[in-house]
Amino acid sequence: MPVVPNDLKMLIVNHAGDHPDNPVLEGMAIQVALHKQDASETLRKCWVSAYGPSGAIRRVLTPYIVEYDESFRINLITGQHLEAGFPAVLNVIHWTTTSGHSKAGVYVATYPTHMIELDGYDGQDMYEPLIWALYK
Repeated sequence: MPVVPNDLKMLIVNHAGDHPDNPVLEGMAIQVALHKQDASETLRKCWVSAYGPSGAIRRVLTPYIVEYDESFRINLITGQHLEAGFPAVLNVIHWTTTSGHSKAGVYVATYPTHMIELDGYDGQDMYEPLIWALYK
């Protein structure tokens, strides 16, 4: 398992994404916000990179940014804007502004190919719970 530096803040999306054993799954839509220090702060560039020695830029995200008075926001789809894989891939989102450079990491994994099913139900329907409680 890769060692993540202490200065990398991890994003937590619905209690997931901060560890390779607890990743965000491919196909989820997430919104990431960077709060401004003041109203005059402007965005220079936003991109997502691979974690590791190469730090290669996977995708420039600047065109997708929406700027508000208090923050910069971006809507992302895991697997499309952020790379997903097995084992989980650590994506690092970088923001460069007039005030400096910020970054945050999130682990993204592909949907498991094998799952343990309960009573033949695999939990694919987001409106139905994965486990029903039976009270007697």
